[in-house]
Amino acid sequence: MELEISKGEWIYEGGDNNSIDIVLPDDSTISIDRQSRYSGEYVLSREGMQANAILIADAGTTANKCQLLPSELLVQRDELLKQLKACNTALMMEGYSENDRKEIIETINKTI
Repeated sequence: MELEISKGEWIYEGGDNNSIDIVLPDDSTISIDRQSRYSGEYVLSREGMQANAILIADAGTTANKCQLLPSELLVQRDELLKQLKACNTALMMEGYSENDRKEIIETINKTI
């Protein structure tokens, strides 16, 4: 299923001391402010604001490239690691049979 997000590269544009923009491909923006929306007090450092903006831009661009949300990528990564560890364990065992080798290859092919 295709994600219903702005298509293309999301770009961290910088900003001033109070807010930073992420520019989407359609030229709309996502803004991050340092100030609390309720109290008006500064709750983020400039560096924290930049880090959040870079994360959002990278997550949006990556989601467009792979059509997975970051949380879905994490699940996929965890499953790949689990399968790879199982393959590694099987390969490290001495005296594995031809059937064991076939199972390893099948596991790898399922993962791919």
